[in-house]
Amino acid sequence: VSLDGKGDWDLERRGAETVAKAAAAAGVSRITLISGASVCEENAWFPMTAAKLAAERAVQASGVPYTILRCTMFMETLRNMVREGKAMLLGDQPQRWHFLAADDFARMVSRAYASPEAANRVLVAFGPEALTLEEALRVYVDRCAPGTPVMKIPFFILGLMSWLPGRAELRRVALPLMKYFAKVPEQGSPVEADRLLGKNEITLERWCAAQLEPPSPTPEEAAPSPP
Repeated sequence: VSLDGKGDWDLERRGAETVAKAAAAAGVSRITLISGASVCEENAWFPMTAAKLAAERAVQASGVPYTILRCTMFMETLRNMVREGKAMLLGDQPQRWHFLAADDFARMVSRAYASPEAANRVLVAFGPEALTLEEALRVYVDRCAPGTPVMKIPFFILGLMSWLPGRAELRRVALPLMKYFAKVPEQGSPVEADRLLGKNEITLERWCAAQLEPPSPTPEEAAPSPP
């Protein structure tokens, strides 16, 4: 289960409740939920975190065996920060995040479904190295978009910009979210997830190198042409 309400934070709770009830009625043998690495009671003052916490509880109360994965930031989000020839960093971001590659995460989910011991657990999903958002963005730009300028926009400027016409999403979603990330660090330890599902090994450098490789041919493209 993974939902994005575009600012409707409570969508995660409602969606998780709906899916969990349907899974219980259908006799599903395991359900997984993508949660966040900062999710805990002390951070529930932020609406997104409160919704994720409520979503976790809905899954846990469903009676369906579950694996909840509290994920850190994904490397794939770095692509979204480069637009129109510029890399944009919103505000000062001092926290360090163990950036996670989607391929590593997919492996974790696959192993979780195959592991009886991973049932009814909340696991923390971290990548192998801790970087600030700016450090990670600069690595991505250097490797995948060389020459792209990295622009850091202060929060007070973003606050003024958010009241311009057409900037409602910045005001309602992006600005509060980035202020939250600037304030709140990752929580928990990946030790149990590493033991059960294997340690994540894809570094940001390795992930960036993979982005530059030509895509693998589809089965149709790889098939020999008829004589």
